[in-house]
Amino acid sequence: MVTLRVENLPEIIRALLALKTPAMFRIADSAAGKWLKRVRLQLFKTRYPPKRAGQRYVRTGMLGSSWSTSVIGPGRYQIKNSRTYARYVVGDHMGRGQAWMHKGRWWIALERIQQVAPDLADTIAAAIEEHWERLPAA
Repeated sequence: MVTLRVENLPEIIRALLALKTPAMFRIADSAAGKWLKRVRLQLFKTRYPPKRAGQRYVRTGMLGSSWSTSVIGPGRYQIKNSRTYARYVVGDHMGRGQAWMHKGRWWIALERIQQVAPDLADTIAAAIEEHWERLPAA
């Protein structure tokens, strides 16, 4: 099983909580959850590399369809792949563990997630901005 966690979200949530606005926490939390689901969809849609010469294994698509997200606490989410062999194909939570036949051919899940991680803060900021724009003028 591969388990990857978004670790910078609690700091963002704490900063928003310092504003003492529960609404901001809910908005940020919801936006982060939506972002994580988009990441899960990207992992699901990522193409498999071409088969190796002489490969007899028939691909089932189970690796791609086994990505899931869950809430593990306030402002804490997890994305994981439930296939026991996932770490040998796309690496573990540290980006390690790929089997020799997959290294250099298969992508590493952690790297894919790190590529889109900067979008998280923008997603939360956009959700908060949208909320503020809908508030009645004082």
